[in-house]
Amino acid sequence: MMTFLTFFAFTGFGTLKPGYLTGGYDPADAGSGLATFIKNSLNAFYVVAGLAVFVYLIIAGFRYVTASGDQKALQDASKQISGAVTGIAVIIVSYAFVSILSAVLGVPIFNPTFKAP
Repeated sequence: MMTFLTFFAFTGFGTLKPGYLTGGYDPADAGSGLATFIKNSLNAFYVVAGLAVFVYLIIAGFRYVTASGDQKALQDASKQISGAVTGIAVIIVSYAFVSILSAVLGVPIFNPTFKAP
């Protein structure tokens, strides 16, 4: 787990500094710290999740169109389409939840900043 976090800490998602957990969010220090790491990671997550759902929906639509009247294939494709729509709904709800949490805590999560190394 630590290797995973270290990878993202040094790849433009923000710099994790010791003692930053107790200091809170400082707009003057944008581009470094845990808050920046979290917001950049969330932004990357939403992009990847949206693309994954889009690809899944395209594949499911292709399977639905090419089912050729086979009822089992139609049902499977319909389940995949329902799963993709559910995935979109989960992404939207989680985005809304994080936005509300951002407003309550006063941390601009969806305003990504990148600090050059």
